[in-house]
Amino acid sequence: MHELGKTDFDQPWPQSYDCIVLDEVDSTMDEARRRLPELTRPTWIFARNQSAPHGRRGRVWHMPEGNFSATLVMRPDEPIAHAALRAFTAGLAMLSALSPYSAVGEFALKWPNDVLLYKRKIAGILLESESLKDKCQWLSIGFGANLRGAPASSDLEPQAIPATSLRQDGHTVPRPEDVLHRLACSFADWERIFRDYGFESVGKMWIGYAYGLDQPVVARMGKREVRGIFRTIDLDGNLILKMDDGSFERIAAADLFF
Repeated sequence: MHELGKTDFDQPWPQSYDCIVLDEVDSTMDEARRRLPELTRPTWIFARNQSAPHGRRGRVWHMPEGNFSATLVMRPDEPIAHAALRAFTAGLAMLSALSPYSAVGEFALKWPNDVLLYKRKIAGILLESESLKDKCQWLSIGFGANLRGAPASSDLEPQAIPATSLRQDGHTVPRPEDVLHRLACSFADWERIFRDYGFESVGKMWIGYAYGLDQPVVARMGKREVRGIFRTIDLDGNLILKMDDGSFERIAAADLFF
């Protein structure tokens, strides 16, 4: 394990997790993939700078100096659909890691994998995995958070939720190392809940922070759009929309617009 050094958080680093600290890398997700053969335990890969970060579907992820980026690599050895539910534990962990620097009531979680502050995106989560016979061989969870800077609206896709940063909203800006320590501890706590009590407990907590709940939303899947009222998520993490005719539709994957 490569030590982070002293942080502003006095809780010990979770014992069952390793950590690799890098000054610069192209992308922590790409570095995680390269290091997979040597990783035997859940491992955080943290970089102070990224030269080529990316988000979902290859989208550019803006990372000015002082922002946060890290990837957690795990080997769940469980059905791939179950492993993917960690998008929700990851969102709760990221919210918890950022909450000491702003009022927790101002945060929200956008299905399936964004964290919002004052209704603007402050953090995103990306999952990549590989399976064999429906068993997840490895899972990488990428985290990015806007601490010092955020992309301008002109750099985002049309109708996307605007972005913000802690600095932009006038909050104290922590060191990325401090955020990582808090995130690692929070994720370990949520992982225990997920394993001991199942997704139902995680989902109930997640829905308490859900952005747009009981509001009209548009779920966009390529050229197809579904419009409805966001009612909840089910035990598989699917978005549940109530349609105009009173029926319900389950959405497994989509971009969500409000």
